[in-house]
Amino acid sequence: MDVLRKQAGIQEEVEAQTDKLRQAAVILEQALVARAQAAHLYEQILMLDEEDAVALAHLDRLYAETREHSELARVLERRASESSGAAKAEVLLRLGKVRVESLGSAPKAVDAFEEIFELIDEGASYDAALLSLDGIQHQPGQPDLSARIAQIVEPHWMARGQAAKVVSAKEARLSVADGTDAKKQILLEIGALYEESMQQPEMAFVALTRAFTLAPEDHELGKRLEKLAEVADTTEELAALFAQAVPRLQEPQLQVDM
Repeated sequence: MDVLRKQAGIQEEVEAQTDKLRQAAVILEQALVARAQAAHLYEQILMLDEEDAVALAHLDRLYAETREHSELARVLERRASESSGAAKAEVLLRLGKVRVESLGSAPKAVDAFEEIFELIDEGASYDAALLSLDGIQHQPGQPDLSARIAQIVEPHWMARGQAAKVVSAKEARLSVADGTDAKKQILLEIGALYEESMQQPEMAFVALTRAFTLAPEDHELGKRLEKLAEVADTTEELAALFAQAVPRLQEPQLQVDM
């Protein structure tokens, strides 16, 4: 019983200190417009009670108003860890935007946006995260990050029937793809999108031409190009492509077939 009384006393003391700090913070913020001092008091509240959601909400607002972006990101990370579902997605969206727009940390922003897709598959936060990732993907000078983003967003664009966005994602992955087979496969997928989903046989021909340049020994790809050239009216370009490929072919039989 003594232990329980002691624990209850400690809890009451913490609650009393928290109440006093909160009252002081309100006075500082509203009456004296001393936001920095008010934020300090709310931080003290969290030291006493790390799960105080009210103090976190006040810090969120104060750091946003005073544009203390590093501190705001820290608070948003904490709020996200204590949230779930759509509410967590909203916090992660804000966190991602603070990281990329104010702190210049695109990779960490991608982490936040990616986590949103693990929580929800529709809604305003989902849409905004997808568009934010699309914007980061097209920033120059970061091929590895762009390829990582492409891997994340590609299935979402595909599910929405956004073939042009899917092509863009595949091109980003192509830029860092390792090995001829991997690059060829991506180009074949791009060609299929242009031909089947976007009804652009000329662009499909261009994609398959790029694939054929990587693997001129692929007899089946050559046949596919022949059929596509008839639809795209690119027979002259195909003849030139085959002529350039002949010296590179290692198998004499394929040279005869071409």
